[in-house]
Amino acid sequence: MEMEEIKIEEIILERFRKNFGVKFDRNFLDNNISIESIADFQSEAICIKINLLLAGKQLDIIRYPKTWKDSFKERWFPKLLLNKYPVKYVEIDIKALYPELSIPKERMVLEYNRVVSD
Repeated sequence: MEMEEIKIEEIILERFRKNFGVKFDRNFLDNNISIESIADFQSEAICIKINLLLAGKQLDIIRYPKTWKDSFKERWFPKLLLNKYPVKYVEIDIKALYPELSIPKERMVLEYNRVVSD
């Protein structure tokens, strides 16, 4: 019985330090951010949760069939079969975000006017 040769490749991994920093002004911090940290002593880990409220506007939603089979069903299946085998879709939200703008806590929307040239 012949033995197969096993090739082993040595891979050396390095440690890299990654830092990040974000600067928020006082008004933004007061109105739009909450930070929560949870220490899990059992697994010796820490979880930092940052919630941001950003000013933004919904621009569009792109929706298309999830697979080629769903595309086929959408185009060729009669309604009776679509009820039994519904088409699955992927949806992508297109939003414009304005992190520089601050919305006061007591308001859910920010209204502003802009000059539109003819």
